[in-house]
Amino acid sequence: MVQAERILDRLLRTDKTPSVHYVHFTSENVIYEYSKGFANRVKTKPNEKFLYSNLGYVLLGQLIEKISGKSYEQFVTDNIINKLAPEPGELAFTIKDFSNHVTGYQKNWTFMNLLLGFFLDKSKFMDKAQGKWKPFKAFYINGSSYGGLIGTAHNFRKYVQQLLERNSLLINDEYRKLLFTENHTNDNRATAMCLSWFCGELSGKKYFAHPGGGGGYYCELRLYPELNRGSVIMFNRTGISNEKFLDKVDKYFV
Repeated sequence: MVQAERILDRLLRTDKTPSVHYVHFTSENVIYEYSKGFANRVKTKPNEKFLYSNLGYVLLGQLIEKISGKSYEQFVTDNIINKLAPEPGELAFTIKDFSNHVTGYQKNWTFMNLLLGFFLDKSKFMDKAQGKWKPFKAFYINGSSYGGLIGTAHNFRKYVQQLLERNSLLINDEYRKLLFTENHTNDNRATAMCLSWFCGELSGKKYFAHPGGGGGYYCELRLYPELNRGSVIMFNRTGISNEKFLDKVDKYFV
């Protein structure tokens, strides 16, 4: 538990004043801290199982930096964000205007809120309760490659639209096909996972989705290639699992 708290403390940066307080962090340190307790322990052989891993994306972010010679944030800005032409500050790795930034919340009287006390310093990352909700202070996620992008639903809509376009500004058709090809294990079992996207069906129509959540926020993105449609939904309350909330919304147009 102490090791987990130390890692989480490095993963979050809080807003102070509104200047941002940075906890000392490098992605290499986080991987080292987490992996040193699992040395020489391999659970499965390659391609026997597929599991989503935030630390895996930290490692991929390091790989992008090594190959491109740029920081992960700059590489994504140059190759994705700038091509989407968002309004200034509406899709970035930093908060342009703290006064216009949505506060994230966690329900006060829940097991999750109790559990948070074991993993982070609430006085550092959270404010006083407001009714039945406990608000988070503004913070950044260290290790941007597993979830540090900050933006509006409107600009994530632009991202989804570009992924649906033929030979889009972001990716050509050849690589898009690779991106949305479902992975199978060595014995040909479907994993319901592509390269960073989950796949499923709603009303007989295949979709590719990516949910994301954490302290104070939750969102879902989906693409329905057969329909040439997509959807985005965002909440300013904590979510930590794939809630498939878009099942309830998308059923009206699928």
